[in-house]
Amino acid sequence: MLKNNLAIYGGFPNTGNPAFSDRNWGINITTLSGDIGAGGNGDNSYNVVKGSGTNSTAILDGFTITGGNANAPAAPGNYNSASKNGGGMYNSGTSSPTVRNCYFTGNSASLKGGGIFNAFNNCAPTVTNCAFTNNTAGYGGGGIANWETRSGAFPVITNCTFYGNSGTQGGGMLVDSAKTQVINSIFWGNINSGILVEPISGGNDLTITNSIVQGGCPSFSSCTSVLNVDPLFVDAPGGNVHIQACSPAIDAGTATGAPATDYDGQARPNGAGFDIGFDEYTGAPCCTFTLPANGVATVACPANATQPTPPAVTTNSCNQPVTMTGPVISATPACEGTKTYTWTYADGITTTEWVFTYTIERNDFTVPTNGAATVACPANATQPIPPMVADNCGLMLNSVGPVISATPACEGTKTYTWTYTDCEGNTHDWSFVYTIERNDFTVPANGAATVACASAITQPVPPVVLSNCGETITPTGPAIGATPACEGTKTYTWTYTDCEGNSHDWSFVYTIERNDFAVPANGSATVQCPRPGYAARSACCVERLWGNDRTDRPSHRCYTSLRRHEDLYLDVHRLRRQHPRLELCVHHRAQRFCRSGKRFGDGSVSRFGHTASSARCIERLRRCADADRPGHRCHASLRGHQDLHVDVHRLRGQHA
Repeated sequence: MLKNNLAIYGGFPNTGNPAFSDRNWGINITTLSGDIGAGGNGDNSYNVVKGSGTNSTAILDGFTITGGNANAPAAPGNYNSASKNGGGMYNSGTSSPTVRNCYFTGNSASLKGGGIFNAFNNCAPTVTNCAFTNNTAGYGGGGIANWETRSGAFPVITNCTFYGNSGTQGGGMLVDSAKTQVINSIFWGNINSGILVEPISGGNDLTITNSIVQGGCPSFSSCTSVLNVDPLFVDAPGGNVHIQACSPAIDAGTATGAPATDYDGQARPNGAGFDIGFDEYTGAPCCTFTLPANGVATVACPANATQPTPPAVTTNSCNQPVTMTGPVISATPACEGTKTYTWTYADGITTTEWVFTYTIERNDFTVPTNGAATVACPANATQPIPPMVADNCGLMLNSVGPVISATPACEGTKTYTWTYTDCEGNTHDWSFVYTIERNDFTVPANGAATVACASAITQPVPPVVLSNCGETITPTGPAIGATPACEGTKTYTWTYTDCEGNSHDWSFVYTIERNDFAVPANGSATVQCPRPGYAARSACCVERLWGNDRTDRPSHRCYTSLRRHEDLYLDVHRLRRQHPRLELCVHHRAQRFCRSGKRFGDGSVSRFGHTASSARCIERLRRCADADRPGHRCHASLRGHQDLHVDVHRLRGQHA
């Protein structure tokens, strides 16, 4: 238990009669331990040191505090109990002891503050040049826990080092509804965060100045010149948290509030400024070497990620040799990614790596110009061979396809499409387009035939005609020309049209050329002179032929006789010349015919009486013969016997 106006010092040699100046707590370890009973910590003191109710005149200086074990069950209620908090040191209420040059290690608490616990308003100890290592707390603040120091004075921590402390939260320090100030201190390598702040009302309850804090400035904190870099302890796992020659803590502290000496009693500052932490480095100067910034490059292909040239660094700032080893080469990515070359540089003090990183970013590739061709027929639009395509790095790509468009029924286009994709996902299509342009077709020569008669014309069979692509074209037709009345031509025409609209006619022409006709051989007969009375009958028959309107009856003997003797006229004349008496008979018969009042062909009736002369009768016969009305029976009868008509005229001229 600390007392006001009482200073307790450690670090004296344990032999002789040492003077105050002989103190060296770093060498002459003076330990305050809670391990007062049997082996193990189970029966250790809850708290090694208590500073409650003290002020700054209560001083603890130059001790190692260890073995405190505030392990009372952390049951609800009495959260500030010394049996649960502050295994190394317990401060509660108005208490402001001075703690310096102390080493808190191996203390524990079931709740808070394994190393030191500070609670309630005006609890404001000053902790300077102290180290806190490997202390634990069940709830939080393995190194230090400040709880409910809401108003008045508050804890101030200067040039302290916290390493390896643990807690459920805030392994290095817990600031729970409390004001706290940290100056020139190191929080590194603590478990479950270096510092945790649970604010009073959302404000910044923690102020940190010129310190190294793993993870950077905590939430609800006000930070100035706070570094998040490895402080380079000499051997922290082995318990040595002094800094090395090249530690970033050297000369990085502030003079404000800094002590005149460090934990080891060495004067501060030693160099250009105060060091951060409980140790002021006084060893040999830092021998450093500097490497250029790591190299980077972006390339399109893995093959371009060739080994670079590392920087030439052979000595450090102390002219000591720097050894380079490497490179260590990472795996080459199959497509895109990074490839690194790493060299290691070491001078016996510092080991540093220099890394060159290639970022492989594939470029897009190209495909050849699309193919095209014009063909006459769909059957000619055969599958082409796709081109060989390489990616931008020269790797041949596989194609997918083809995707084949529909074949046009007649004309149009047909497309074959292949797709190429590289490993990065770039994709392009290559197409071959056939344009189908039909050619015209031909038909055979027109057909022809000559016939003698129209009845011999029959419809011909049109020829089989193929399109230019070999399809059979079905013709329309035939269109049939008129049949000539006698001679001429008759045409049958069919029209052939392909799918493209090309059209041609095919015709078959009949020429009708009449052949001449034949008549029977001319007739002839030999007759004898007629018996007496036969000539008279013949003359009478002739007479009746001239004027009798009943001569044309088929049953009339004269008609029948004349039909049998088409050359009767010649016979009559021949008989008349040969037999003069026959002429008289003819006249005699004609006179009788005229006297009888028979009707002539012109419709007149003879009424001459018995004295009618043969001349008058013959005249009437002439008139009958000359009748020009085509419908007159006399005219028709005589015109049917042309020779007889001529004979009548001859008789009229001979017999006036």
